Amino acid sequence: MPVNQRPVLDVTDNAILQLLQHDGRMTTAELARAISMSASSTADRVRRLTDQGVIQGYRAVVDSVALGYPLTAFIRLRMTNPAGKAFYDLLNGTPQVLEAHYITGEDCFLLKLIARSMPDLERVTAKFLTFGQVTSNLAYSSPVRDRPLPPSADEGDEASILGDQHVPMPGM
Repeated sequence: MPVNQRPVLDVTDNAILQLLQHDGRMTTAELARAISMSASSTADRVRRLTDQGVIQGYRAVVDSVALGYPLTAFIRLRMTNPAGKAFYDLLNGTPQVLEAHYITGEDCFLLKLIARSMPDLERVTAKFLTFGQVTSNLAYSSPVRDRPLPPSADEGDEASILGDQHVPMPGM
């Protein structure tokens, strides 16, 4: 498939993706029952979605607080020089960095990281000072976390096949 094309997904593909995002440990038989297809057809669909790169893997979602990382911070980095190998090595070698995004605007990168304490956060963010100006923001709470992706754009703006799931926001 050419790099600039993406697979066209149908209603059944979207159903499979929605169900697996909610429960990645679902067996093929359970998945097949949920979408009213045979287990072999369902397994073929999952295999095709994996081969096309739509499904990129499976993982356990772990609570960072339970592992001793109660702080979540977002670091904006305004670099003085273009990002090079040393910067990417630092990103890859810092396990507290959960996400790194190259962004538009005055800042160059937005990093999401976790820390054990304020001194730990200071130590981790200090590593990035050699690359430019660092601005940090602590998250008080995260009312929306690890939200499953909505159905593909091929299905329009329809609500999730698992139902329209409203997430209450604080103060609302």
